[in-house]
Amino acid sequence: MAIPTSGTEQAVKVATYGLDNRSKKMLALTFDKCYRGLIELVDSDDAADALLIDLDCEDADALLKNHLHAKKPVIVMSIRHASIEDTVYIRKPVNIPVLLEAVRELILGVSSEEINKKLPSPLKPIAAKSVKIGTKPQAKKPASNIKATAKNIKTTANALNERVEDNTLAALVMKRSGVSNFAGLYYKQNDYALGCLLRAAELARSQSACVKLICWNKYFIVFNPVRNEEILTNLSDGLIRSLGVVRTTGEELCIESNVMTAEEFSALLKDNAGSMKLFSAQAFIWKLTLLTARGRVPEGIDLMQPVFLQHWPNMTRLEPVPHGLRIAALWSVQPRSLLSMFAVLGIPFDHILNLYSAANAIGLAGQANRKPDALIDPDEPKEHHHRGLFSSLLHKLSGRKAK
Repeated sequence: MAIPTSGTEQAVKVATYGLDNRSKKMLALTFDKCYRGLIELVDSDDAADALLIDLDCEDADALLKNHLHAKKPVIVMSIRHASIEDTVYIRKPVNIPVLLEAVRELILGVSSEEINKKLPSPLKPIAAKSVKIGTKPQAKKPASNIKATAKNIKTTANALNERVEDNTLAALVMKRSGVSNFAGLYYKQNDYALGCLLRAAELARSQSACVKLICWNKYFIVFNPVRNEEILTNLSDGLIRSLGVVRTTGEELCIESNVMTAEEFSALLKDNAGSMKLFSAQAFIWKLTLLTARGRVPEGIDLMQPVFLQHWPNMTRLEPVPHGLRIAALWSVQPRSLLSMFAVLGIPFDHILNLYSAANAIGLAGQANRKPDALIDPDEPKEHHHRGLFSSLLHKLSGRKAK
């Protein structure tokens, strides 16, 4: 669908219903910034050329009932597909040019049925599963539990695979990255030492006490929440790598945990003074997550829904991720889906998934649950019009004109 141009005599006026104040303000700012003079938000049906109703709000049914008889064109939007007679459906996050063109065609008398045929096919929804972090040490799990875990991941992946059929972006990602099925992009965090460590960290913070994890009977990891959060361990680098990939389900690895008293912590420091390594908790958890994730994300993360990054990770003190600065630079501007980041950057998908998994483990990233985050489809990043001195000199020497 073509992007509209500013050739109309007056702005198209749209009344919105079901949006919270933040979402409505974001929509108004987007219209004003990108399409000033083309589209304008108004407060009543009488002043509007078309109505826009958010079906994800609590009183969506009542809004539809009240406004479908207003004799004005109606556009409905939601994450889940909705097929309502005499309305145009636009999925969220909303592509603003598509929305504007749909409004203009409605006003020109094109039927909602014809417009719906032109719009991108709707996506089938997928519900993300939450992974609860308990406080019990890992033990051997019965085979039935292991099968259930594999079934959950397969179900999540199958739902995504169904959505790919109707989504050109996801299909493009699969083609570029060589992924034929989404099942291989997920792991169950609690099936690895990483899950035990995150539970230990939560317990240590809640009780303001050190928590000790014992691995392979003689190696330990101690999470100390007191001094800016640090980790003490006698694991070598090779054993830390093994700890990242070995599962705690079954007999491969059994990890025991216990809360330490002040006396026990002092004794541990004294007895292991020459063999211990000290890490910041963030650096250790980040590193262990990269070893565990290996191009995957925790089960339940929807690759097509926006994820947030609270702030830039301190890359100078963390294990490097290839293209990490480029990913963070794009991601920090606003929440984006993992698939859209891949489509924009064109770098290996596993680097994006690794960075998300690591940032999520240290509490910097997660699924964006605010309504405005899923309302508008992010713009493509634009190259800044100022060039650096070195770049300008290179273009001068090569005889090319700077763009």
